Formats: sequence, C-alpha cells, structure tokens
Amino acid sequence: SLSPSSSLARDPNVLSLAYNNRGQCHYLQVDFPEAIQDYTESLSHNPTNHTALYNRAQVKYRLNNFADAKCDILKSLELVPDFPDAHRCLQSIENAISSQGGETNPASVE
Repeated sequence: SLSPSSSLARDPNVLSLAYNNRGQCHYLQVDFPEAIQDYTESLSHNPTNHTALYNRAQVKYRLNNFADAKCDILKSLELVPDFPDAHRCLQSIENAISSQGGETNPASVE
C-alpha cells in the first residue's frame, strides 16, 4: 500500500501518472472541469507528460477552447513528434478554428 510518506508516492512521475489517470476517469464521466484540473496537476509534477498534454487538449477541444487546445497539442507533439493521435487531434483543432474563420496560430503558448 502507498502511504503519503513512501518514496513512490512522492515520485513526480508516479504522481503525474496518477493525476492523469484520475483526469481520464473524470473525462469519461464528462466532468470536464475536474478532468482539466487533474491533467494540469499531472503536468505540474511532470511537464513533459505528453499524454496529459494530449488529454487536456482533447477536453479543451470538446469545450470549444480551440486556441488553448492547440497550444497543448503542439507541446505534446514537440515532446513526441511521432504521436498519431496527437496529429489527428491537431487536424481536428485546426479544422474547427478554420470553420470559425479564426486564426490557426495561437496568440501565445502557455
């Protein structure tokens, strides 16, 4: 069992994975604000967690927050350029931005 004082429970990669997994549970329950919160917490423990970036981008896309979704997906692709799901997600985001007549380049990347 993991106690809060165990070294495994304090490992940033383990914490990042745990928050990402909990975020996925919230996503599947269509609790998008909680999902975003957990994906963000996951990234606070491991900013290079490309899966958490991808997952957070998916939620932001579902919430029509296309500019922020694009920032996250581009960061994910910087970390793992050969990530087919992220490439498909980026295409969907760019199509959504284009269909709104918006700019496809985000003003800023967090």
